[in-house]
Amino acid sequence: MPHIVLLLASALGLSAAQPDAVIQNIYPTTIAPGDEDFSCGPETNTTTDGGTDVHITNVSVPTLTLQQAGDSPSSTAVIVMPGGGYEILSYIKEGEAICEYLNELEIDCFLLKYRVPARPDEEGMPWSWAPLMDIQRSMGLARSNANNYKKVGAMGFSAGGHLTTHVSTTGWQERLYAPIDGSDKESARPDFSVLIYPAYLTPDGPTTTNVAEEVVPDKDTPPTFSVQTQDDGFLSALGFYVNCTSVGVPAEMHLFAEGGHGYGMCDDDSNALCEWPERLASWLQTQI
Repeated sequence: MPHIVLLLASALGLSAAQPDAVIQNIYPTTIAPGDEDFSCGPETNTTTDGGTDVHITNVSVPTLTLQQAGDSPSSTAVIVMPGGGYEILSYIKEGEAICEYLNELEIDCFLLKYRVPARPDEEGMPWSWAPLMDIQRSMGLARSNANNYKKVGAMGFSAGGHLTTHVSTTGWQERLYAPIDGSDKESARPDFSVLIYPAYLTPDGPTTTNVAEEVVPDKDTPPTFSVQTQDDGFLSALGFYVNCTSVGVPAEMHLFAEGGHGYGMCDDDSNALCEWPERLASWLQTQI
C-alpha cells in the first residue's frame, strides 16, 4: 500500500483523511476565486455502477489528494483529473483507480477534485474557467511541495482530458486568479500530458482535424500520450494529435476500433483496448 510522507503535510498544512492519502484544499478560503457570487448547493456523492464508482457534483471547495507510491517520494508525480462532462466527477473509476495504477508504476499521484458543475460564462474568461483555475493552482502546489518532484505531469479522462489539454496548451501561460502565495510563481505547464478518451477538443464534430481555440498546440506544448476509440462519439484526440505533429510536439496516439467512451482502466482481457494502461506504462518510462 502507498504511504504518505508526513513532512509534506506539515509543509503545506495538509490534513490526512486516511492512512494512505493526504487531502489539501487548494485555496486558503472556502470560497474559491471567481465564486464570490456563485452558489451550486451542497456537494453530493452518489454511488454508481454497482458500488464501483462514486459521482461527485456541486463541488465548490476543490481539493488535491496525494497518493504517494512508497515510503519515499517518487521523482515524478501526475495530477489526475476525472471526467464527467464538467457536471460531475467519476471519482473512483477515473480517479482513485488511476492513482492506484500510477502508484504501481512507482509514480506519485495527485487526484484533483475540481469545481463542477461548470460555472456561467464570465466576460474575459475562457470556457471551463473555474476548473482551469483549479488545475493551474494545483500544478503550482505540486511543484512547490516538500517532495521536490523533477517532473509533474497531467492526466485526464473525457472532460478531464479537455482540462488537461487546456492547461497544456493555452491555459498555462497566465493565471486566471490573483496570486495567492509562492506556489503561484511556479509554472502551470505540465511536463507531459496523458489524454484518455478526451472530449470537446474539436469544435466541428469527431471527424474534423480542427481543434478548439483554447486547445491549439504550439512548440511549447508538452509531450502527449492519448487513447481513443473509433466508435467514440467525441473522437477528438485524433484532431489534437494531427495538430501536435504539425508543430513538432512529440505525440503518441493509440486509436482502437471499438470501446466507446468512459471505459476507465478497462478490465476485459479479450479486448485489445484494455492494453492501453500497459502502453501508457511503456510511454511513461520515456518521460520520467
